[in-house]
Amino acid sequence: MKKFCFALMIIFVSCSVHDSRRNFTEGEITFSGGMYQNSSWKEDMTFKRYSWYSEATMVYDLLLHKLDKTSKFSEWLDRDKSLIENCNHIYIALTYSARNTDLKPIYFAGEFEKVGYERHTLTDFSDNLFAHHAYRDWRLFSHKLFGFCKKDLNTNPIKIRVPGFSPKILK
Repeated sequence: MKKFCFALMIIFVSCSVHDSRRNFTEGEITFSGGMYQNSSWKEDMTFKRYSWYSEATMVYDLLLHKLDKTSKFSEWLDRDKSLIENCNHIYIALTYSARNTDLKPIYFAGEFEKVGYERHTLTDFSDNLFAHHAYRDWRLFSHKLFGFCKKDLNTNPIKIRVPGFSPKILK
């Protein structure tokens, strides 16, 4: 009986250690309301959140929002407003990589570019997003903002491959 309990404990511990070493979670973050120049709105902008962990430490984080052409938040594009007319798909991405990792936030941009998206800096959008109270509340100061534009109607899935983790298809 002792041997059986010991063997069961070894199996339990090895499985729990294996599962906890490399974890992935999905969630959402919502930015409620916004303002730009003389207008304000109560619309929500929800980011899908994809986070990769090693042990209990988040090593990579990707927040992704598909910007609709009719969204009031598209006003934040300001000098990049031409993207609304020229792009069939616009994504706003906030990316993070822990300091001691090999992959940098720009790595995620390459994953989008592999399926036909063009990367844009979106300075005006980022200035407005960074001034939003939810940005401060969620403490996203280490995240880097990218805009992605796809001009054709093709909606190939975006597959993110992070070394050491299973590939993820973004929804």
